[in-house]
Amino acid sequence: MYLPSDTQTLQLMAYVTLTLSSVIVAGTSLFIAYRQNFGWKPIIFPSSYGGGGRKIRLHSFNRL
Repeated sequence: MYLPSDTQTLQLMAYVTLTLSSVIVAGTSLFIAYRQNFGWKPIIFPSSYGGGGRKIRLHSFNRL
């Protein structure tokens, strides 16, 4: 079977790319697992802006 002369380079690129993507997936899984075990920090969203009175209504949302 004939293989191109740059097969080793392509294999190296594939190995590096797959390794990096595996590390990214593992890191993301670790982050989500940590947050699921120890809780997400609450986040505050502005839900409405007042007109002339300049009131801003904030909504606190705890991402569980």
